[in-house]
Amino acid sequence: IHGGNTTSGISAQALCLLPNSTILLSVNPSGITDVDPGGLVHNTIGGSANLVAYTQTGNYLWNNAIPANFTYAVSFNSIDADALGNSYLLSVGSYELTVAKFSANGAFLWGKTIGNFSTGARVNPQSILVDKNTGGFYLAGTFDGTVDFDPTIAALNYTCLSANNQDAFVAHYDSSMTPIWLNHYVGKVNFGNYGLAFDGNELV
Repeated sequence: IHGGNTTSGISAQALCLLPNSTILLSVNPSGITDVDPGGLVHNTIGGSANLVAYTQTGNYLWNNAIPANFTYAVSFNSIDADALGNSYLLSVGSYELTVAKFSANGAFLWGKTIGNFSTGARVNPQSILVDKNTGGFYLAGTFDGTVDFDPTIAALNYTCLSANNQDAFVAHYDSSMTPIWLNHYVGKVNFGNYGLAFDGNELV
């Protein structure tokens, strides 16, 4: 990735391979930045997390900014894809977690947010893991305040109970981000940026 002769900066946060070996990068540009290493110009949108796709040989395919302004791509395990090549990008801004789903050719499908900074419902996402077969996915992270973990019109409220304001959660969602279950862990917990994996059919 290069920005050309501009004053804008860019940082890559995570990498994922689609089933067809397309390379996905989540990047945080500080301004309008050209992410096409070829002769054409394809700019990112500054101030929000961007997803950029390349061929196996590094040729530019597409890029797409997530819909929420001032959101930033999370480091390490924050992109994953299902068996059809649909990708899920995890980002955060003002302690509000956003998951954005894209098709294999880069079409934006949906973006949904958990947390509300204005009410003190803060979420710090650390890891996303997609079930390749179902498209459902798991999230791990920490939270503070009372957070509604259901991005639909329903409510799934959990309140942080620890004095250090850093309770943890692991949540399971279906492919449209409807919650299936959530586990709440009281106390200062840090799952780390590689916090989720599969061991056979078991979640680790």
